[in-house]
Amino acid sequence: MDNGVFEPTTVGTPQGGVISPLLANIALNSLDWWLDEHGLRSVRYADDFVVMCRSHPQAEEALALVRSHLENELKLKSSPEKTHIAAFSEGFEYLGFNPSSRSMTMREKSVENFKTKIREITKRSLNLDDSLIIRVNQIARGAANYFATAFSHNRSLFRKFDRWIRMRLRCMRYKRKWKTDNRRFRLKYFRRMGLLSMQDFLSSTCVSQNTQLPERGTPGGAARCLKQARR
Repeated sequence: MDNGVFEPTTVGTPQGGVISPLLANIALNSLDWWLDEHGLRSVRYADDFVVMCRSHPQAEEALALVRSHLENELKLKSSPEKTHIAAFSEGFEYLGFNPSSRSMTMREKSVENFKTKIREITKRSLNLDDSLIIRVNQIARGAANYFATAFSHNRSLFRKFDRWIRMRLRCMRYKRKWKTDNRRFRLKYFRRMGLLSMQDFLSSTCVSQNTQLPERGTPGGAARCLKQARR
């Protein structure tokens, strides 16, 4: 808008902007209703959505219908790179996760992005001090809060992250390279420095997520998760 006059433009709002999710919800609200009217279950966050089908033929039909609705009714185009049919048993990438019928864990790109952030601030040429521990904790806390789920695969992954971070910090302390979780500095040493454990976030999230399960008719799942969190 320029002085109250609409002018067409090909430039959108910045990705990650505060108003972007709101605009996406406004633009795609009719798509949510349309999918519901056609008996298609879906999950949508902003402009990323998944449509769930019972068979491959139904998925192909749904994909064609969704593309037609987006282009003809909403004047929008789906991303060719992100739009495809995937089997839930094999898993697929969505919002940084890799959900499947077995588990829901971080996708490989998310794992590498996390490690890249840690590598950038844990170079052996830097000093190991309280300020660095704070920065490491900020990155670890952000990843743990987002990716923590009640699935055992993430528990194993977070355990590996904890060991890998401690190895990076030991390399900084002794200015040398190790490929394993060297034990010269024990775990309690890093605890005293204030280093957070990503596994702790997983246990607390596991409990908070699954306290809702009895209301959904699956008390057994909540009991199993709570038992796992206490280990």
